[in-house]
Amino acid sequence: MSQENLAALQRLYQRWAVGDWTDGSIFDPHIVGVVPDPMPRPYYGADALADYTRSFLEAWAIARVEATEFREIENSFVVWVHLVATGSSSGLELQNRVFHVWTFRGGKAIRFEVFLQEGDALEAAGLKE
Repeated sequence: MSQENLAALQRLYQRWAVGDWTDGSIFDPHIVGVVPDPMPRPYYGADALADYTRSFLEAWAIARVEATEFREIENSFVVWVHLVATGSSSGLELQNRVFHVWTFRGGKAIRFEVFLQEGDALEAAGLKE
């Protein structure tokens, strides 16, 4: 199953890399998403996570997420991400490196977390130093 999950993640990031945020097929309806906002905040369910994403995207004229590396650790995948966005009103460009951790069950993502530090992401995925 992990190869299918990896392939699904790669397809999702290919869409996000071109600013296409419309495909939610990877998400379990009961997914838990945790994003730094600025402190980590959970969103329960695919609808709540979609609402957060729409709200986040409203601030940006362009927002793309490019995956640079995928690593499987136990039941999860850690994805090294390059975020590029241009402010809607300011026109300022943001470039940031973040780390996504995905957990799957039954071919669907049941948990999605965003981390600002690589070590935090690896630890959340189960890798102990």
